Amino acid sequence: MLNNTLIVYRHSPEPASDTATVAYELRKSANVSLKLYNNLGTIMTERKLGAYPKGRHTVVLEVAAYPEGMYYYLIEADGAAAIRSITVSRSVHDADAAEVSDVDDGEAGDAQTPA
Repeated sequence: MLNNTLIVYRHSPEPASDTATVAYELRKSANVSLKLYNNLGTIMTERKLGAYPKGRHTVVLEVAAYPEGMYYYLIEADGAAAIRSITVSRSVHDADAAEVSDVDDGEAGDAQTPA
C-alpha cells in the first residue's frame, strides 16, 4: 500500500566525505525523524527533526566521523518511511557528484507504510 505522505529525493553529493544534503517532501504536516545505519544494521545517528509543514525540506547528514563504506538512512514521517543508501568516501574530489543508489532504483519514490 502506497503512502502519499513522504517523498525522499536524491541526496548530494554521492559519495559523501563530510556531509550530504537530503531533500524530502511532505504532502501533509508531519513529525520527521532520521536514522543512519551502518551495513551491519547498527544505528549510527538518530535525530528527531520535529514537526514540519507540508512542502519540500532538506536536512544535512553529518558523516565525517564515520569510516568509509556503505550506509543507509531512514526518514520517517508520521508512519511513512523511506530508506536510501549513501556511500562515505574520503577520496572524493568532485564535491558536486550526485549519483545515488536508491533502494527502489528511482529518483524519487513514494514511501510505503512499514509493515
